[in-house]
Amino acid sequence: ASGLPVLASDVLRKAAGASPVVYDDRSRAAVYAALGDRADAAPAVIVDATFGHRGLQDAFFSHCASQAGRPVLAIECVLDDAVRDERARARESAGSDPSDAGPREAATLAARHVGVDDRADGHLVLDTSAPVEALVGRVEAWLDGPTA
Repeated sequence: ASGLPVLASDVLRKAAGASPVVYDDRSRAAVYAALGDRADAAPAVIVDATFGHRGLQDAFFSHCASQAGRPVLAIECVLDDAVRDERARARESAGSDPSDAGPREAATLAARHVGVDDRADGHLVLDTSAPVEALVGRVEAWLDGPTA
């Protein structure tokens, strides 16, 4: 819809040849550093990743250093545990999603999650249990507002 390229942590992790479920901190930080490098090389991009703890944010932002003059806007997607678990089960059953995080891993990542820190130039917290049309409208309004 936006026409921007999407860099997804799960796709990059698999392209690097990581085993199906490599979610340890060091491996994840290496993926986020690579995301930062790729984002830094693009004029504009969407990064699809959890950024769920400071080490991941540090890895990304330290490799995205030349972004000066270009805003980094963060949309932090949240939802309740039951919806998260239902989506993780559906993703796992379908077997077609790049993520290997089933319900157990999704719950572990959620329990450790910290919000996006102040290095983002704008930050929107979005409850993704809402209908997609409402989410798109909210994001568009936010992007068109004073934070963009």
